[in-house]
Amino acid sequence: MRAEKPSAKTGFTLIELLVVIAIIAILAAMLLPALAKAKQQAAQTKCRNNLKELALGMSMYLNEFLDVYPADASRSTYNFQPEDWIYWRAGINVDIFNGVAETVDKSPVVAYLGTKTTTNLFRCPSDINDRDRIAIEGGGSPNGVIYWYSYSMIGNGLDGNNINQGLTSVQENATGNTPSPWFPFKNSWVRRPSDNISFIEEDSLPNQPGSDAPPGDNTQALIDDGRWAGVGNWLTTRHSGNGDVAFVDGHVATVNWKFATNTMHTMPRQ
Repeated sequence: MRAEKPSAKTGFTLIELLVVIAIIAILAAMLLPALAKAKQQAAQTKCRNNLKELALGMSMYLNEFLDVYPADASRSTYNFQPEDWIYWRAGINVDIFNGVAETVDKSPVVAYLGTKTTTNLFRCPSDINDRDRIAIEGGGSPNGVIYWYSYSMIGNGLDGNNINQGLTSVQENATGNTPSPWFPFKNSWVRRPSDNISFIEEDSLPNQPGSDAPPGDNTQALIDDGRWAGVGNWLTTRHSGNGDVAFVDGHVATVNWKFATNTMHTMPRQ
């Protein structure tokens, strides 16, 4: 007698397919948070590297300009200066440059880095929402120019005795035909280079929802120029409640937003 061949299966049963799908769903649920965290860490690593590059550029600038810091790239208090550390007013003709608008890649702080500078150097990869920049600053002065970048530089300006409190140099706005006085700030005047912030990552979304400002901040303060002046300016919380900063000595750290409220870290003459 000839033996019958066993019948071969032609595919998975419905139950088997459902089990496989369930296993894949469980694995995906386990892996996605880890992948999201890894993506956030990669973005923060890039952010810290940006600040490190800016600190390096600043060090080279100081070597070239006799230890004197550039200007603070203020929006209106000190207006545009050719010595500003960042040329952020894209598309605006500046008379001092013979009507030619300087672009961000020509900013003094990155002129010596030796590589082609892109706008990505000035922007944290996690700073992805321009909602409040556009809503708050879009129609503001001067000329509705928006500060599209993530970092600012400590610029406390002048005290009541016209003493520059650092970290950046200051040139007062001219009045009439009176020359604008220049108040330089030298790197050698910084008392604690390893404790004092040079570049700081400001918040860009102060309004709920999705705020990256400190808890309880209901103001409309957000990064709007290259100057961090303390009062009304906040360190971002976009990195799991923290923000990145570069120090005068060149090192970079991730700190809690309260760190920047301590004048020991933001008043270099103290």
